[in-house]
Amino acid sequence: YKDSPVRILFILIGSVLLHGCISTDIHVNVDNRPEPLKGMAAATLISGTFYAEDSKGLYCNGAYDSTDVSPRLQVRFQCSDGRSGSASVSRYGEYLENGSGQGQLSDGTSINVYLGEKANENIAP
Repeated sequence: YKDSPVRILFILIGSVLLHGCISTDIHVNVDNRPEPLKGMAAATLISGTFYAEDSKGLYCNGAYDSTDVSPRLQVRFQCSDGRSGSASVSRYGEYLENGSGQGQLSDGTSINVYLGEKANENIAP
């Protein structure tokens, strides 16, 4: 029962109660952009949110169900340039704080999303 959804949910809730929230780094690589958007994803008992930006002023943010303990998470987001998008992220780790996935912006541009240790491995100039 080590990786059961119920156990993960109890660990997640317990950690949030003790610490207030769980946060992890997020990097989003957008096709045809020289640098990734970098930011933070945070989960509380009420919601999950994320925000990432690059040095040129492009930012994207969104929300997700922080009580969803499935390894695959679907997220939707809005960006400062008017585009929106969605991504599917495969997560792992004790608090599901690490992972990666792919998605697409409303104009068809592909993105890659990296969380936690995957974000830290994805250091770009």
